[in-house]
Amino acid sequence: MSSNRSHTSADHKGEARAIEYQTIPDLLRNWPWPRKINPLYEEVSEESNAWLRTFNPFTPKSQLSFEKGDLGRLSAMHLRVCCDLNNLFFLVDEYTDVESAPMASRLVDICIDATNDPHKSRPEGEGILGEVTRQFWMRAEAIATPGGLKHLRETFLEYLKAIVAEAESRDQGIVLDIRTFLAIRLDNVAVRPLCAMGELLLEIPEEIFDHPLVTQLQYCMSELIIIDNDILSYNREQATGLGNFNYLTVAMHEHKLDRNGATQWLVDRAVTLEQQYTDLLRRLDGLGIGPAQGGALAEYYTHCGQLRRASYAWSFECERYFGARGAEFEKTGRVPIIPQQQKQQRDCKEERVDVMLIEEEYERLLGPARSAKVY
Repeated sequence: MSSNRSHTSADHKGEARAIEYQTIPDLLRNWPWPRKINPLYEEVSEESNAWLRTFNPFTPKSQLSFEKGDLGRLSAMHLRVCCDLNNLFFLVDEYTDVESAPMASRLVDICIDATNDPHKSRPEGEGILGEVTRQFWMRAEAIATPGGLKHLRETFLEYLKAIVAEAESRDQGIVLDIRTFLAIRLDNVAVRPLCAMGELLLEIPEEIFDHPLVTQLQYCMSELIIIDNDILSYNREQATGLGNFNYLTVAMHEHKLDRNGATQWLVDRAVTLEQQYTDLLRRLDGLGIGPAQGGALAEYYTHCGQLRRASYAWSFECERYFGARGAEFEKTGRVPIIPQQQKQQRDCKEERVDVMLIEEEYERLLGPARSAKVY
């Protein structure tokens, strides 16, 4: 791993200050699924962004920062619905991350109600989350098979409930142990609903979908993406005061490791999970399922494997975590640590949610980016 030794840089007053670096390992060097992107992603992503803008969810600057997350790049199959789902995930995250647990619970209850009955009109003065959620589910219902829709809804509801559990831990101001952390994070990372997107047009019988091997595969993939995401998003999360609920922080705390040591612990854990995932695929192939059902299941778990590559590539190619410097940071494996920002006021009104424009923070540390990102 690269060194994370401090270097110096001039701050905005011209005074020298130390810069500490986070090491970013090549987490997917042995992952067999290659990067792919839907050729229509730019067009459909803009359609989804335009839809979300109609709700005026943020201030203009925060909207710009939100859209630099380039969430359409994270979407692959059933593109428009998946773009909308990713926009919804990150909208829920931004709105609940600044709230106390009781307020986050109120917002989640609104989303749950809209998920369970999207044909019901939302009440006046409720705020936008209910209507955004309702419109997403109306669009999903229009294309999904009954089984695909059922599993997407079930996993989405589990994600919402885990959002409240995270808010409760945030209110306590503590770092959870790994077991308790994963009990929440495996659902609020939202991997299982994104896996369910791969089933949206398929019909996988319940007895197959609920098979213990399929469930293990979902949770194995979830933990792999948690490791990837929590290493790559760590800098942004610690800077915005959300670093306690991060696998890297949790591993540092439980195993009494520094950041580099905890990163290596997570890398080793990911290698173990990759081996488990490969073994699960081999065991699934040996179940003796009929050709039609087996083909649908193979398409589903291929989608799950591709999802990890998509999430990893998106983390560098969007500007949510690394601004315009994703290609540079991926190549060097070193990211300058951003000083922690002043926390937003809790129980924040929706129109005052502030989304960090992270490139501004990197400019303060390193100066303007030398060139545009290239992929």
